[in-house]
Amino acid sequence: VARGRSAPPGPQDDPGRPTIRVGYAELRVTPEVKRLAVTVQPERDEYRPGDSARVSVKVRDARGSGARSEVTLWAVDEGVLALTGYTTPDPIDLIYQERGLGMRLASNMTTVTPQVPEGLKGAREPGGGGGAAGADILRSRFQTTAFFLGSAVTDAQGNAVVTAKLPDNLTTFRVMAVAVTAGDRYGKGQASLLVT
Repeated sequence: VARGRSAPPGPQDDPGRPTIRVGYAELRVTPEVKRLAVTVQPERDEYRPGDSARVSVKVRDARGSGARSEVTLWAVDEGVLALTGYTTPDPIDLIYQERGLGMRLASNMTTVTPQVPEGLKGAREPGGGGGAAGADILRSRFQTTAFFLGSAVTDAQGNAVVTAKLPDNLTTFRVMAVAVTAGDRYGKGQASLLVT
């Protein structure tokens, strides 16, 4: 919103000087049609140290149909994840994350200097900006990973069964999965796997 001079130049703060104001509103559009439902299910309720765990993965699209996908699976000690607050990454949220403002204002009205009373210079609130606040993503690497399977491919119905050897830890692991299809669809899933 722009306003020209509304009053003759006056003393002090010159409230009648030309000015411009800008407002922003976030409009978040999440492409839910691209979201996959990923179900991760260990074959047994509990395993013994050193066992080979079988984990089934089911991937369904927004209509509930099976979707041939490439899935990354990994299992990390739940205690470590609880300490760090780690959650299974959601590809949709990462790909379509909030971005910083991508615009600049170009108006010479913003360069019109007001008359500032003596002693008030620098005491005002600064204006807002359009930085990329919150755009950085922190990442961590955990050493207590039971297994990491970089690429498990499901069949045409979206089903796969993977096998991984477990370490000797006596703990609960969180098995996490992230899936992607050739048709630009993404999803995540997780389940607990107890070793006792």
